Amino acid sequence: MKLLLIITGLSGAGKSTVLSTFEDRGFICADNIPPNLTGQFVKEHEGPFAIVIDSRTPGGKLFEQVSEAAEKLKKDAKVEIIFLESSDETLVKRYGETRRNHPLSRDGNITDGIKKERALLENLKQKADLIIDTSGLNPHELREHPSLRAAGGETGEIRVNITSFGFKHGHPPDADMMFDVRMLPNPNFTPELKPLDGKDKRIRDFVFSDTGGEGFLDKAADIIDFVVGLYKSKDKLYLNVAIGCTGGKHRSVSVAERLGKRLKGSVKEVRVAHRDIGKNK
Repeated sequence: MKLLLIITGLSGAGKSTVLSTFEDRGFICADNIPPNLTGQFVKEHEGPFAIVIDSRTPGGKLFEQVSEAAEKLKKDAKVEIIFLESSDETLVKRYGETRRNHPLSRDGNITDGIKKERALLENLKQKADLIIDTSGLNPHELREHPSLRAAGGETGEIRVNITSFGFKHGHPPDADMMFDVRMLPNPNFTPELKPLDGKDKRIRDFVFSDTGGEGFLDKAADIIDFVVGLYKSKDKLYLNVAIGCTGGKHRSVSVAERLGKRLKGSVKEVRVAHRDIGKNK
């Protein structure tokens, strides 16, 4: 079956970056294609496809147009909707840096344009299979986002993305579940261990040196397996799990690595990423 990714979301949130990411992966890509032409576009090519449909689309009623197109295409293709969003502050900053006008801001008031677009796209956001908040992400970090790397997997298989992070750098805004592992033994205060990161066996052994670490891992894996079952029953495609410690270098990395290996026994697609591992050198 053919694969079609519909990329949508707020202007300035990174849709062009995401589209180019899939183009580099061999997808046939199109920007700002009218929803009523997607069927013809898919029929004429083998795919896989990635297209951008957003508030620039003429005719209004974007939610209705995309929903109708997606339903028609499901007979011939697997369709996934990826929605990109960012905070108002981030979007205003990005527009200020590029000195471009917001497509829905006729008088140059960017904030009003963002507000109008959020209202216009709210129903479409609720229909999305994957929502990514790009606030705080540069283009390279967005291209490497674990959810994007997993997009387009096998039909019917949920993907679990595990991301380690440091609370002092802010939590991942698109996490569906978040675990705080700051109660586990901290290698940061042991001089010979401090320079290492959580991928090192010596750090893993230290973090899991008491029963609390193994017990936490068991409980976390159990609850994630339970939630995966619920997500499958609702036809959800992604579960984003965040594991946090203070800096994102030691404990959260070790736990994320161990948890990823544990879940591979029950979940077909698991990806592990370490957002802040290089920020504490």
